[in-house]
Amino acid sequence: MKLKNSCLVMLRVELNDKKRNMTNQEVLEVLERAPIVPLYYHDDEQIACTLMDACYTGGARAIEFTNRGDHALRVFTAMCKHRNAHYP
Repeated sequence: MKLKNSCLVMLRVELNDKKRNMTNQEVLEVLERAPIVPLYYHDDEQIACTLMDACYTGGARAIEFTNRGDHALRVFTAMCKHRNAHYP
């Protein structure tokens, strides 16, 4: 599997250092274990984080959040904070 640049929010539950980004190889390993990557967008931060939690509960360890709305950057930032707080 070849990895191209992407906007994946990696739920770094398997990494101990929250300040370190995942390497391409680590991303590939996560995707090979669960090759389905949920893709979604919602302009409400709380709903987007709840969807991320539901994806995690369902077994997803990677999600893709699309940058298609006016509030995408704000929501993406909130999702990253939520990920760091709940999935250390």
